[in-house]
Amino acid sequence: MARGSKVFKPTDVSESNASGYPEPFREEQRKRYNRRLGDHAGLKNYGVNLIRVLPGGQSSARHAHSKQDEFVYVLEGEFVLVTDAGRETVGPGTCIGFPAGTGDGHHFLNLTQNDAVFLVIGDRTAGDEVLYPDIDLELRSGPDSVKGFHRKDGTPYPRAARKSAPNPILGSGFFCSTSRAHVSSWHFSDIEERSPHVRYRGIAEVAFLAREVSF
Repeated sequence: MARGSKVFKPTDVSESNASGYPEPFREEQRKRYNRRLGDHAGLKNYGVNLIRVLPGGQSSARHAHSKQDEFVYVLEGEFVLVTDAGRETVGPGTCIGFPAGTGDGHHFLNLTQNDAVFLVIGDRTAGDEVLYPDIDLELRSGPDSVKGFHRKDGTPYPRAARKSAPNPILGSGFFCSTSRAHVSSWHFSDIEERSPHVRYRGIAEVAFLAREVSF
């Protein structure tokens, strides 16, 4: 009988900093690297991604999902979580839930001198739209029912091929904290551009355009 499960290590999955964001927002994502673990495992109903953010980088542009939930578990390093409620520092062992439909955009910043890593899980509910409160960007279906990036006045951005930039650091170890995790009670939605739902080509990069997140 053929084996239905797939056993592997995160390092077996290639790491990429490719982004589906249109210019001029794409370059802001170059310090975020993603391993699409769920895709590698053949999962279809939700995405699982390992996100590594270099010093000075961000997980995605701050955003909120209309229909897709997301769950983040911080593995290594320290992040500043930014939401409508403000900023909060989160470290290894922290769990963060982002229910869909709240309109409260979020993303993670690495303001330290070391890499920081988190695991993100998100569903792939159809009909999701992504709002980016800080920049002139939305991810939604146009009049032709084709999903893509638009300005907030409704005009579409040119579709561009996803490209990755040279990786200045080849791989990076990560560890899963054994400290007791805590679950935040915040209520905002998912991350971006690397959205696992949209295939978290991250926040969420947006898995949409390659069907194809952030964060």
